[in-house]
Amino acid sequence: MSLLITAILFALLGAIVFSLIGLISGTDETAIMVPLTLLVILLGAPPAAVFSFFMAAVLATSYTCRTNFINGYTR
Repeated sequence: MSLLITAILFALLGAIVFSLIGLISGTDETAIMVPLTLLVILLGAPPAAVFSFFMAAVLATSYTCRTNFINGYTR
């Protein structure tokens, strides 16, 4: 599979997983960000895919934190 397609798929995976985790009130996405990124590394993903997964996780976490804050949920 192409490196670009692999990176896009891992970015989508990271965004979906961390968005779903972030929508659950009271969860801490940052505590599981590094272990899941390590799992992606151990799966043998190329460095570009690992980077895209991590950046998508950071952006999804940032977005869901703001959304929860605007909606009145605090951590």
